[in-house]
Order: sequence, then structure tokens, then C-alpha cells
Amino acid sequence: MLTDYSRPLSWTQRLRQALRASRQSRNPLIRAVAGLLFEAREALRAAHAFLTDGTYRSVALVRWLRPGAVHQTTVLTWLDRYPQIFRACREYFGHRQDLRLLSFGCSTGEEVVTLRAYFPSAWITGAEINRRSLAACRAQMADDRTSFVYSTRRAIRARGPFDAIFCMAVLQRTPHTVEGEGITSLQDIYPFEKFERQISELDSLLRPGGLLIVHHAQYRMRDTTVAARYTLLTVPDLPPDRLPLFDRNSVLIPGGMRDGSIFVKHMEGRA
Repeated sequence: MLTDYSRPLSWTQRLRQALRASRQSRNPLIRAVAGLLFEAREALRAAHAFLTDGTYRSVALVRWLRPGAVHQTTVLTWLDRYPQIFRACREYFGHRQDLRLLSFGCSTGEEVVTLRAYFPSAWITGAEINRRSLAACRAQMADDRTSFVYSTRRAIRARGPFDAIFCMAVLQRTPHTVEGEGITSLQDIYPFEKFERQISELDSLLRPGGLLIVHHAQYRMRDTTVAARYTLLTVPDLPPDRLPLFDRNSVLIPGGMRDGSIFVKHMEGRA
């Protein structure tokens, strides 16, 4: 669509232009006032979104009420999102019955629906911290071998231990924004320590010989303290994950390569 430059700008457009120009002023007082006005404008926009947008409100509540437990904040997902990974896991387990699977951070439930198609007889638990998304899960799927729980340590442990834990595009924070803005440290956004704590918790929920699937994360499994307990399961046709990768110090690894996504927990006693 072509912009009609002959039409006069609205007062809001003129205000935005003036605000942007003032923030670049050489006068420190003008810059300070412009900065305060910009922050006030952003606060008003956030307040409006909170009052009118249910999805925005649900994410904001999670970040305010449980900041230590929240990882990725987007609710974006879709059915059969990672077919190569799901197929590889099904092949690994073969004809085993009564598997216990955990979809950690199941969003609105499409991953659980997909897992049911790959594992018809499994006991599947979907855990989600966003209550709005959790309600969507419960509305779209119900059978006697599927349960959805509010994501707390106690609720998840009550349904374990698990044979496989799927943690897909969860252990990260706005990776496309991080990439787009050229951010080189996640220390103030999503530090490595938070990732490692969650990996250790998931490890404690997994049976020996089970699968820990960590895909689209901003850190590497190899850098965690539990990494020595696992062996990588290779998935030949899995597309490469090209999102920025960070080290144990939460610093960007230029051109960093991931280990993979599916990790087999050693049987007890194996080094």
C-alpha cells in the first residue's frame, strides 16, 4: 500500500515525531523531559493492552506473580511442530506401552494433542504456567490418559517420574527480539543460572533410560552440571537451529553450534 504524503499528519503522529526528535536533542533538559514522556507513553500503552488484550494480560500476570518460574512468554505454537523429533522419540521407545510423558510448557495444548497421535497409549501430562493457556488446553482435549496441570513443582512431581520430557521452545526468552536487537548478553534477560536450575529439576523427574528433549533453547545442555548423565540421540533430518546461542556466563557465542535436542539419560550405574 502506498503512503499518501499529501495528507496532513494526525496530532498523535506529530507528537511521536516531536518526541523522537527531542530524545536526540543536545539540550540535556529536553532529553530528560522527552525520556520521561516516552516512558509515560509506554506505560499508558501497556496499561491499555493489559485492560483490553487477554493474551497480553495473562503473560503480564505470569511475569509479575511468578518471575522466578517463567521462561518463554509467548503462547505461539501449532500442531506437529517438530515432526522429526516426535518420530525419533517414537522410534526410540518402539512398542513400549504405558509410557509417561511430560509436555513442559505446553502452551495451548497443541503439543499434547500431537503427542497423543504419536503415542496413543501413553499417559501424558501437560504443564503450563499461563492460566489462560491452561484453560485453552482443557477446553480442546480430554481423555482418561491426558491431564493438564498448573505448572508447579508439586503438581508435576505428583504425575512423575516420566519416560520422556518434552521442553520445546520453552527455555528461552524472546529469542527473535534478542537476535533482532543484536543483544550479546542475556544476564539481565534470561541468565544461564535459570536455565540450569530448570534442567536440573527436569532431570530429577526423568527415569533412567528416558529422554530429555530440549529444543530451541538459548543455552547448551553440555554446559549444565547434569550433562554427564546423558548421551545425545542423533536426529539426522532435524533442521539446524540458527537462533543465537549463549555460554555459561550468558554471553553470546558467535556462530555457536548446539549439541542437538534429544538426550538419553544413562541407566543407573553407568558412567
